[in-house]
Amino acid sequence: MARLPPACHAPLSVPVDHQLSTIGYRLSRRLSVFLGAHTRFTKQNRNTFATALANLVAANIPAHNNPTELENDWDDERGFPFDIHSVSIWRHPSLTRNYWVVPWACWIVEHFPQTLQEMITKKEAHIRGYDTGCAAVWLLIVAENSSPSGFFDPSESTLSHHYISSFDRVFFLELFKRKAFELRIAK
Repeated sequence: MARLPPACHAPLSVPVDHQLSTIGYRLSRRLSVFLGAHTRFTKQNRNTFATALANLVAANIPAHNNPTELENDWDDERGFPFDIHSVSIWRHPSLTRNYWVVPWACWIVEHFPQTLQEMITKKEAHIRGYDTGCAAVWLLIVAENSSPSGFFDPSESTLSHHYISSFDRVFFLELFKRKAFELRIAK
């Protein structure tokens, strides 16, 4: 299985995790933070935002295996900074540490046959090491879409492109929509 790489990361995850641990919360959860359009985090304001987020999370821990959605009501800038639009918290028993999802303003990639071909070509180098006792060897390429820079919505031209591969079948899985597409292969 190959994964399309996301290009964004969460600059607040470490200070918020630290803030949560200092106030005694070590529960594993998935956090999604939706920021305002003009939000800029700097070294000077990072700890202020981290403290506010840690306090929001600590005050709104959901029951096991449940979510909590917090939307800014724009009444208390110190308690819920106006730069933060909303926060989603999932408390899932299988998580062993905090998992961050920070959607950033980016674009959805629709035309990416070159990227798919590069991934297929990279996996081609390993095909001889796969189980030769199989009747067929398939490749699954996964787009996790954990941040907007990682959102892939294949265009018709991407799906109809003929990819060069010695794999018997190649699939592209777009997790957000839970759709799988079989790619056309030219050997």
